[in-house]
Amino acid sequence: TDMPTVIGLIAEDVNEKYPCACEYNEENGQVENWLERYMIPPMLYLIQEQHKEIEILKTEINELKEKIK
Repeated sequence: TDMPTVIGLIAEDVNEKYPCACEYNEENGQVENWLERYMIPPMLYLIQEQHKEIEILKTEINELKEKIK
């Protein structure tokens, strides 16, 4: 059977950009997992910033639509 596609983060990729958000194997030092408590706050911040930008763009679009009318 085919495995379903799972959307997520690969621990090795997280380790390249944000190593403090990773959990490592004690025996070999390899990254094993990424830690939600370190990843979710910056994700939430980025989502909030994108939301602000979307709201500004929506306002600008509406203003331009009014000018066209």
